[in-house]
Amino acid sequence: MTSMAVEIPEIQSLSLEEIVRAKVRAAFDAVGGPVIIEDVSFEIAALKGMPGPFVKWWAKTAGYEPALVVCESVGDWSAKATCGAAYFDGERLEYVEGIVTGRLSARAGEEGFGFDFYFVPDGFDRTFAQLGLDVKNRISHRALAMRLLNERL
Repeated sequence: MTSMAVEIPEIQSLSLEEIVRAKVRAAFDAVGGPVIIEDVSFEIAALKGMPGPFVKWWAKTAGYEPALVVCESVGDWSAKATCGAAYFDGERLEYVEGIVTGRLSARAGEEGFGFDFYFVPDGFDRTFAQLGLDVKNRISHRALAMRLLNERL
């Protein structure tokens, strides 16, 4: 199995599944063979589910600090990280989601990226960034999605 970076268009949608299904078809067209792709959604309850699949762009423009203020004012810190993953070989398309629920927290930790520094998964008292890569790579939304996709294939 090889990995390659391919520039493909990303549709704008509130549906992670719709985005991933479009991306895996576009990746197949670009590569000309079977592909696996994944994308992420991060929903903050106090923001009524936003930023959702727009998390990368939202983090670049607003960042996570304003969300902490909203969580405090609303009194709801709950959040959900979802990884949508898909395989497509030109005929068979398999889509799965790995979901981790948890809560937002003040920035903490050194290892990771994006919301890793702010997200505490249920059952833990530290952020993904504090848990370290070994633990995160076992329990994360991405790890769950890849295990599910592997089972399907």
